[in-house]
Amino acid sequence: MEMQPLESFDKKTVTVLSDMLISMMKSVASKFGVTVQPERSRYTPGKFTFTVSFIIRGVSGAPVDFSDKARRIGAPADLWGKKFLFRMQVYTVSDIKAQNRKYPVIATRDHDGASFKFPVKTITDNLQD
Repeated sequence: MEMQPLESFDKKTVTVLSDMLISMMKSVASKFGVTVQPERSRYTPGKFTFTVSFIIRGVSGAPVDFSDKARRIGAPADLWGKKFLFRMQVYTVSDIKAQNRKYPVIATRDHDGASFKFPVKTITDNLQD
């Protein structure tokens, strides 16, 4: 089956193209033992930009540089994957963006997977056992 050349990018085309690219990258990444994390995509009618990160994970499943990033922001090195309660919702720590001084910790809400940014103190004060 031959595909017709695109005349412009729209939301539907970008979604299909992104899904295909991620699928292809995951199959290649698995051969190298890394994971693929889509970062962002942008498009105009004439241009589609797709950003992705390849992450090496340690034995615990955390990115290998997580403890270093945690140390730089003053958080516990073992913070990855920890759960905390904030405004009656349970969140799980999933990343650290050390360049963001105000809200460096990225966590996903457990019931729907939505990502949010938090300050270190909010996380450490509300960790669950």
